[in-house]
Amino acid sequence: MLITQGDYFKLFDGSASNTSCGFDGTPVNALKLSKCLLTPFLQDVINVCMCVGSFPNTLEITEVRPIFTSGDRKIRSNHRPITMLTHM
Repeated sequence: MLITQGDYFKLFDGSASNTSCGFDGTPVNALKLSKCLLTPFLQDVINVCMCVGSFPNTLEITEVRPIFTSGDRKIRSNHRPITMLTHM
């Protein structure tokens, strides 16, 4: 199943603008504002990846960061991990 430009517009429009940047430092608002320029290129890249069955390593990178929940900040069990992904 191939991804259409309409699919990308739905994804960009459905993304919360107040979320933090991914590991690549790209803000969601920048992606939303440039979606008309980015969509044709992303569509080609992702559709080729899906047909070939292989994705670029840069799209598979995540960054795990500890987020403080409550209690003493020095105790590791008072933190939970979150995963930073690229917004692409």
